[in-house]
Amino acid sequence: MAALVSTVGALEEALAEERRRLEESEDDRRRAKARLMALLKDARADSAAARKEAADLKERLKEAEAAAPGVAGEGRGPDEERARSEALEAVVGRLEGEVSGRDDEIRRLKARLAALEASRAREQEAARGETSMVVSEMASVPRTLDDVLTLAERAWPERLLVLGSAHDAARAWSGRDLDRPWRALCAVAECLWPLHFVEASADPVREFASRTGFRFTPTESFTVSTMPRLREARTFPWEGRRTYMPAHVAVTGGSGDSNIRMHLCFDEEGRRIVVGHLGRHLDNTLT
Repeated sequence: MAALVSTVGALEEALAEERRRLEESEDDRRRAKARLMALLKDARADSAAARKEAADLKERLKEAEAAAPGVAGEGRGPDEERARSEALEAVVGRLEGEVSGRDDEIRRLKARLAALEASRAREQEAARGETSMVVSEMASVPRTLDDVLTLAERAWPERLLVLGSAHDAARAWSGRDLDRPWRALCAVAECLWPLHFVEASADPVREFASRTGFRFTPTESFTVSTMPRLREARTFPWEGRRTYMPAHVAVTGGSGDSNIRMHLCFDEEGRRIVVGHLGRHLDNTLT
């Protein structure tokens, strides 16, 4: 019963974390919208100023054309007046071009604002739908490590790919603590995934530990990697071939079934984290 309560609590915390992430995303959108509105205001002001300047120059051009006969008697001939008129027309054309450009910018900014609002609506709807789907399809609270693993792959289908070998290891595990494995899966999906695929962190080991409290190790020791028996234990079938997965997350400490490890690799093409093992610590040079 304690394990069930712990797992439910962990699930609620994970959903709360997801809501917090969406709220942060909402804040980002608000800031972006404020910046776009400011740009739109500036563009409208510049456009209005350019229109006024163009109108004033047109009026001056008309006055110059009307005054041309009299001005010619003051020492400026037809050629000079024609050149002056053409120069004014060129300035008017330039200003009208600026006005047109500003109008285009205003339309682009409006389109970006509309896209921003549409993105917000889609993300909120998707988040509601995904959460609702996962929760509504839960027949019961996860009771086993394999249940927890199944819940995680359904909660993050675009980030986690769980292999049959991971399910086999989870089913073979006979421990009781489901809280730490669930938290570790959340950490991998919500922290390690963006560290690798979005942020391209230069130090994912330190960042992952700092943000989640879990230890991520991207390699194994030279002995483990070169000893056939130990290397084979960390090699799992994926997409028709056997793939060595030395990268792992230390889920729990202790000994026996109390010591859980998650072995994984990164699917660069599919942008997913592939989980090959979740269960008892695999044999090493000490076992």
